[in-house]
Amino acid sequence: MKTILTIFGAFIIASSFAQTKTGIEAAEYDPVNNRFFVSNSNSILVTSDNGDTWDFFGNGNATHGMEVLGNSLFVVDGDFIRAFDLTTEDELGSLEISGAIFLNGLANNGVDKLWVSDFGNGEIHEIDVTDPANMSNIEVAAIPQTPNGLTYDSSNDRVVIVTWGFNEGIYAMDASDYGITTLVNDTGLGNLDGVDNDNSGNFYVSSWFPNRITRYNNDFSESASVVTSGLSNPADISYAQGTDWLAVANSGSQQVTFHYFGVADNMNELNQDEMELLVYPTPASNFLWLECELNSSAVVEVKITNLKGQVIANQKLGSQNPGQLKEKIDLSNLASGNYIIQLHMNGSLAKSTTAIVK
Repeated sequence: MKTILTIFGAFIIASSFAQTKTGIEAAEYDPVNNRFFVSNSNSILVTSDNGDTWDFFGNGNATHGMEVLGNSLFVVDGDFIRAFDLTTEDELGSLEISGAIFLNGLANNGVDKLWVSDFGNGEIHEIDVTDPANMSNIEVAAIPQTPNGLTYDSSNDRVVIVTWGFNEGIYAMDASDYGITTLVNDTGLGNLDGVDNDNSGNFYVSSWFPNRITRYNNDFSESASVVTSGLSNPADISYAQGTDWLAVANSGSQQVTFHYFGVADNMNELNQDEMELLVYPTPASNFLWLECELNSSAVVEVKITNLKGQVIANQKLGSQNPGQLKEKIDLSNLASGNYIIQLHMNGSLAKSTTAIVK
């Protein structure tokens, strides 16, 4: 059962008590299947309805950070990084980080690399995940404070790092040469735990003192408190760039809260659960065809995202009547690779599928 706690115009908070959670630490969005994972100490939980219901994801464990990259879910499990297939839920491989004291946050570059923070050693490790069955790692940086949450900022090719302690700072690591720079020296916040970014270049940071989510602009020159209610020791967070939901793993209450940053007026239910979304050909080159059956009138938009959920292109189809929808989608400006095709109706994600561009 979902409980709406507070509505603040720009976002909605919801939490679920349908599943007992113990030791939750990290949330992660899966853009391929439009669902959220949460690390649950000795298990991995997954929800496709923002916490109304929870299921176990396979038989794997996750103690802290989680990242979806390609068709794999990577998790921190003690001193190990483990990879799981998103479809079969089977474990694909594992890597022990030798000498690690406390592995915590994870980030990925959307292609072939992960970064993990070692909270205990004050280090950042880079992990080659080109082949999840044969991962390898190197230590690439030492952080002046205790590193916790991480996120990759593709527009600046950097890893943003939040740190633990009183009035701690926010740092960036260059993803090419691993140089460390200070983004915010004194945040005025205590125990910074999680960080993630949205599609507009903003960054969201969770803190324990006070319990809140703070949003920073891209150069960290401006900040605003955007969530102050419903949180309890907010740990790792995940922003779903395709749907504008922010999931927060609250380690104090053992609950996951969901906060909406889109247009609340457009969040009507359209009953598209049974709708089939067809795209062809795939692999495609300059264009593909999108087909589906609409059961209600809606303003329709097609968004194309990469596998991290970042919007690469969009095509507005305008108001559509109920019935068969068939549209030609332009791919001419996309590089070769794997993409997610999302169908949005009245501002909300209705259905998604994958396509390959050659």
